[in-house]
Amino acid sequence: MAQRRANDAERQTTAPAPRQPYPDRAATIAASEHFLGSESGSMLRSLGADIIIGAREGARFQDAFTGEWYWNMHCNGGVFNMGHRNPRLVQALRDALDHLDVGNHRFTSGIRARAAEKLVKSTGGVHAGVAFNASGGEASDLAIRLARAVTGRKRIASIKGCYHGHTGIAISTTDLEFSRPLGGRLPGFTQVPWDDLPAMDKAVDDRAAAVIMETQPSSRGFLLPSEGYIQAVHRLCRERGALLIIDEVQTGMGRTGTVWSWQQYDIEPDMFTSGKGLSGGVYPLAATVMSKPVYDYLHTYPYGQICTYGGTEIGSAVLCELLDMVDHPAFLSHVRELSRQFTEGFKGAPFDYWTRGLSGGIGGREPRWAHEAMRKLFENGVWAVFSSFNKRALQWKPVLIMTPHEADQVIAQVRTALG
Repeated sequence: MAQRRANDAERQTTAPAPRQPYPDRAATIAASEHFLGSESGSMLRSLGADIIIGAREGARFQDAFTGEWYWNMHCNGGVFNMGHRNPRLVQALRDALDHLDVGNHRFTSGIRARAAEKLVKSTGGVHAGVAFNASGGEASDLAIRLARAVTGRKRIASIKGCYHGHTGIAISTTDLEFSRPLGGRLPGFTQVPWDDLPAMDKAVDDRAAAVIMETQPSSRGFLLPSEGYIQAVHRLCRERGALLIIDEVQTGMGRTGTVWSWQQYDIEPDMFTSGKGLSGGVYPLAATVMSKPVYDYLHTYPYGQICTYGGTEIGSAVLCELLDMVDHPAFLSHVRELSRQFTEGFKGAPFDYWTRGLSGGIGGREPRWAHEAMRKLFENGVWAVFSSFNKRALQWKPVLIMTPHEADQVIAQVRTALG
């Protein structure tokens, strides 16, 4: 704790602490548990991680009532890729609010079109168009509907441990632990184990409309695929007339060292989805990005996708600024350099560390190692979250723009906590 307090004292913050609506921690927790239908904070408290976020900036946030600061090594799945309250993105939001509102999804919008143009450009010409959504789950829903429409098939194959959302269709692509309490999986969905090519070979038959997958399974700790696995799944889809949908909600926007993780595998997915990070942490936005054949199909139906809050003009203005930041030549090289720094800093540690860019995990051998590791890190000022379907692994997702000095501080605090 002494090292942690020394680090806290070293930091200077300009972030104002927001006024809390309840007088103390107990009252805040009581109100949250009473009025919110899904209060995950109670689960985290049972594991020794009790946080109510107050001030926040850059790569860290402060507990509203204890005053303790924490390095954010989870980033809410990539929402805070650019840090908390990134000044450029906050300013873009403020500027937009001076002149805009959410807009009207029925009308043509130059701001929305410019955001889509920049998003398409980020694919290097592989994809042709975008449909904006309000959440990653909705982006998955649309991709699945389009795959079924374009192929005339119904079957959707997904991978155990990958996560594509809790919305009406997407929840059927997740593990049964998520879907069973809410009515179970819809007909036409099947799951196969991660990195199991023979199982995927059986699933992608002449009934398969699509495979939807992450290049690293988020709910298993962002494990790395074996050599050639992603390419082999892509090839199966091509040979058998199924579409490939890559979920980039948590691996996109530079997280893996390229703008999109699929760009590292020499493949061209028919569609990919993005969300979380598209928000810049300040305004929610998600997207389904389509190859030309899929885009041409959707483009013939003006009401093929309707989303009141998809591609709002405020959100589109923020996204344009965000994509300009990602497009800067120094950005991706900084991500790759930070990746090397963490890899070097964790050498010789009594835990396993794996990563692609800054998308990775920390793991141990015991069945519930990650629960204990999360508590130890929390007590030493580092916030990282266990994986839902792999309790041996913590998700490790640093802020992409943290400084080398900050990374050194994190490494030191992790080594103090875990060895």
